[in-house]
Amino acid sequence: MGNENQMIDAWLSQDVWLRNGHELVGYPMAAVAKKASKRNATEFRQDTSPRGTADHYLERFELAGLRNRDLVMLDGGTRGRLLREAVKLFAEMGYDACSVRDLAKEVGLGAPAIYNHYSSKREILVAAVDHILSDFFYHLISGQSGDTPEALLFGILRRHTIWAASQQPMAKAFDALVNPAFMQRVMEDQERARFTAAIAEYIAIIRELLDEIVGPDDEIERYSRAYAVHELADRAGWWFDPEGPVTPEELADQTGVLIRRMIGLNPIDVDRQ
Repeated sequence: MGNENQMIDAWLSQDVWLRNGHELVGYPMAAVAKKASKRNATEFRQDTSPRGTADHYLERFELAGLRNRDLVMLDGGTRGRLLREAVKLFAEMGYDACSVRDLAKEVGLGAPAIYNHYSSKREILVAAVDHILSDFFYHLISGQSGDTPEALLFGILRRHTIWAASQQPMAKAFDALVNPAFMQRVMEDQERARFTAAIAEYIAIIRELLDEIVGPDDEIERYSRAYAVHELADRAGWWFDPEGPVTPEELADQTGVLIRRMIGLNPIDVDRQ
């Protein structure tokens, strides 16, 4: 027990609570973002950082994993494994059916060790959603070239499609946890708002980059255009067949070509990120 406690002494606990949950149903991430009003979306902090790399975009997300730069959380450490297993088990078993003992068994810990740092299963859920969102956005944005809006947008979207295609079980489980109906039932208002705002912020970044690259469209509303681009990159992972003729990277390249055509860009090679 002492070793278990030492392993998790560095885990960051979050003072957040959830109500009783229900079974989970998959839901596209963009649909969550639509729950944030256009008024709120236009009030997100405007980025004034100089271009170079795109890492400054990470400052726009109000997530504990990104705010604290919890790199242990973003790697394969024990805390990260616990939270990732929580995402998968909550989706597979249903939030109500999954116990802390089930989670502990998956990561080789005793339930008492987990309770030393998380007072409830509900607290683990909130930490898990924050972890996956932080990990996802960090993976998409960190180290991306910010030299041009076009390189940045297609670099982000390419990583998004590769992630969705190569981590299908995690991507689908995560979509279940950010289902607006589930979050409404289970999460406190401030936690649900924080996660919804983070997803909406990602859509806002796509929208801003599209505005810089191709400008306004008289026939297509800018939010609709951003949602469509996001959904094509995201849903490509759901369509991907691991036994099929293309790799995740090839799928991402093809998706980039489709997006370029959709927004009216010449079909040149997309920068590889």
